[in-house]
Amino acid sequence: MGSFLDIAGMLAELFTWIGLGAAVVCFLALLILRAVDGRWIETDAVVLQEAPEIRLRWMSTAGLHERLLSPHERHHVSGSEGLRVYYRERKPAHTRFEASGDGEKTLRLLGFLFLGIGVLALVISIVLVFIPEA
Repeated sequence: MGSFLDIAGMLAELFTWIGLGAAVVCFLALLILRAVDGRWIETDAVVLQEAPEIRLRWMSTAGLHERLLSPHERHHVSGSEGLRVYYRERKPAHTRFEASGDGEKTLRLLGFLFLGIGVLALVISIVLVFIPEA
């Protein structure tokens, strides 16, 4: 059976490879997702409140677009005068209220978490090399 430092060194190396490898996979998936999703362009939007419906109207390079807001999107437009939305360059009829989607945010967060784990484990494994065995 190995000493504590040997086991800690092996675990640190294992977490280094797993953390850095998973970070690379997450960032590659993020790159592919952004390439497939296309570019989102920021524009101004106008909110039209008619009796039971709330409509969103915006202008793109392809012309004027309009759509109904779903009930869970209505909190974005409550009392907003200068509303900024993002429309898809390839399909200007699709909009969202944030520059990046939930999938992009999740992959970015996971990538940085795994990168942090990998770098921390790398530092620990390097420090363990210089600790003398008792």
